[in-house]
Amino acid sequence: MIMKPGGTPAFRAAASSILRSFLNIAETTAAQTAQENSLGTDSDPVPVKKRHLIITGSRRSGKSTLLREILTLPDFPADTISSEISESLRNPVSADSSLPGSCLPVFHGLRRHISDIPFLPGQAESRLQMFPGFTTHAFKQDRVELADNLTGEISRIGIYRPKFSFHAFPADFDSGKSAASSASSGNQMVPDLNGFLGGGLASIKRAIDSPAAFAVIDELGYLESSCPEFCDAIFHLFDTKRVIAVLRSQSTPFLDALRARDDVYVYDLDHPVLPVGCVIMASGLGKRFGSNKLMADFNGKPLITRILSATDGPLFAARIVVTRSPEVESLCREREIPVLLHTMPYRNHTVKLGLSALLGKNPDLAGCIFALGDQPLLSQETIEAMVLTFATQAYRSCGEILRLASMEHGEVKSPGNPILFDRRYFNELLTLPDNSGGNVLLKKYPQHVRYFPAASPLELADADTPEELEYLKNF
Repeated sequence: MIMKPGGTPAFRAAASSILRSFLNIAETTAAQTAQENSLGTDSDPVPVKKRHLIITGSRRSGKSTLLREILTLPDFPADTISSEISESLRNPVSADSSLPGSCLPVFHGLRRHISDIPFLPGQAESRLQMFPGFTTHAFKQDRVELADNLTGEISRIGIYRPKFSFHAFPADFDSGKSAASSASSGNQMVPDLNGFLGGGLASIKRAIDSPAAFAVIDELGYLESSCPEFCDAIFHLFDTKRVIAVLRSQSTPFLDALRARDDVYVYDLDHPVLPVGCVIMASGLGKRFGSNKLMADFNGKPLITRILSATDGPLFAARIVVTRSPEVESLCREREIPVLLHTMPYRNHTVKLGLSALLGKNPDLAGCIFALGDQPLLSQETIEAMVLTFATQAYRSCGEILRLASMEHGEVKSPGNPILFDRRYFNELLTLPDNSGGNVLLKKYPQHVRYFPAASPLELADADTPEELEYLKNF
């Protein structure tokens, strides 16, 4: 992964894509698990339901910024909040004012869903204050504080000590390794156990006891490992409440144990995606359309440009357009997009030519997504979210085939494209029977097929006739 100055990743998926990926694993896999169990199918284990979202990464990688972006999304599945907090967001709040203590720690009065509360620019911190949990703040060469999100109570959990005066403090509860040894180079903070045992434990208990669906933590680092009681309380919080948390990228038994939980979805800003390829299937002759539909006008641009834009950027390790149209080839070359012009007649030829070309330059691809050239309403966010879902360990360990579908309450209404195949299917994709596509593998391995919900059924719509294309222009 190429890094920008200051440690910021060169690629970071949109907050909305990350949330959609997390929610897909958290919700639809649970429904599919129940369905397969009821049918008694003999299949491989399905991905475990994900309850928690962890954001990790190196310093200055944007962990806290991403957390706040996710919390402001209207689809974030928070439960209820107190009427007093919702009122404070509806009315202007001065910079030095604080939330009324009467709302905490007990929620009372009329309850509202978080999505009912309008979010205004600059209110990220106010939105954070709607969730139980805590936020830590480091003051350079001074201290580290833990602030309760709801009450604003502050506890000191770290003290600055010059490196030469480091003294032994309690070892990591699991490894016997001093927390100081887990600190990154140049970090000179040592833990203040009174803060962890006082305000820290109180904040966790408040989060556990609250009726809110989610607790929010920003962030957990190496200092926490020095207090076994605090670590145990965090594990208890994860066992009883859904949590979205920011974690330092350091390796300690405590942080590693959180990241390794089966019910945790981890988004690592330092390693945001696996190497995935993209083949754009653009070999149709448009017989029903009556002309080269991929070059037909769609709101001022050729139709093919919609999928080119949706798959643009550093998300994919490699991308290629496979076409029988010289016009499409010319357009791709003008845009410096890899393209392969051919005259082979069948769909299996398009699959083989595209995948072979990608593997020739990128033999270590973890998977490949096959997208059609005539789905103009397919969004980049949906494609990103599919790739992120595929990249999670839950899906990788099961060797999934991930397919976009129109879904309702976890049930598939209409399966469609694109389809993302794990690399274990590459050999079979390269040897498909004539006039066959990836559907051969979908029928052969139904137990491995998982479905990703489209944002709208219109994302699946393709344009086979001029009338269909005109209809899609309205959206």
